[in-house]
Amino acid sequence: MTATSAHEDAGLVQRAKAGDRKAFEELVLRYQDRIYTVTVRVLGNRDDALEASQETFLKAYRALQRFDGRSAFYTWLFRIAVNSARSHRRKVRRRNELPMEYNQEGERWEPRDDGSERPLQRVLQRERQAVVQKALAELDREASTIIVLKDIQGLRYEEMAEVLDCPLGSVKSKLFRARQKLRKKLEGYIDGRR
Repeated sequence: MTATSAHEDAGLVQRAKAGDRKAFEELVLRYQDRIYTVTVRVLGNRDDALEASQETFLKAYRALQRFDGRSAFYTWLFRIAVNSARSHRRKVRRRNELPMEYNQEGERWEPRDDGSERPLQRVLQRERQAVVQKALAELDREASTIIVLKDIQGLRYEEMAEVLDCPLGSVKSKLFRARQKLRKKLEGYIDGRR
């Protein structure tokens, strides 16, 4: 998140607090893909993730007057998203697993074909992506969520601590353990022992 984006968010938040619905709609458009990605990773199901994403924005809209700006808007929103997804998961006991092969826009991850790669390289890249996505899907929800927040969404440790509502040291140790779990799942692939 750049300082310019944070400044733009602050302006939109102030306008939305003053009753400008278009300003809130712009915030939704800005973050809907990232929020959806987080909720998919927490819930593992596209339909549930969509519901949790919608619930996130509804909760954010209702609580907007209480947002005091001490944290960045998107950090506050991500925290609502993670909590909404966790709450939704508790309410919904079914588990339709979504393969971890979707990007922020909900589209399948595919290597970009800019013409610079040969076909074999593209196939190998797709295979690597599928292996990593499968390993990520096999992790427990907490480990998967923390890896997504850091390595896919690019949040800073401080932002992750706010989103997950835990101390900074815990975030770092949880991320370390989650990465170890992922590395262990990828061990055979990395060593060539598929």
